[in-house]
Amino acid sequence: HASVPSGAIAVTGNLTVTGQTSLGFLSIGPVAQNNPTSSTLNFPMNDDRANAVTVALSGGGTLSVTYAAPTSGATAHAIFDVTGYFVP
Repeated sequence: HASVPSGAIAVTGNLTVTGQTSLGFLSIGPVAQNNPTSSTLNFPMNDDRANAVTVALSGGGTLSVTYAAPTSGATAHAIFDVTGYFVP
């Protein structure tokens, strides 16, 4: 468990998807996106997937994960485990 200091500007970690009701992708970044133009983690149905990432934090030190799926009302569980951080 990494404790991220308030002055951190980015984090490294593992993004995992599980329990998805549709195929799709996750996009992680400093702010939520209605229509992400790139994916961080692509996945099919019934397959837990993970991807190691380095991602910038928002000015308030937060992250957002967007789930994009071809069907309306799809759900998924996203897990982000912090493994490290960057400070200025």
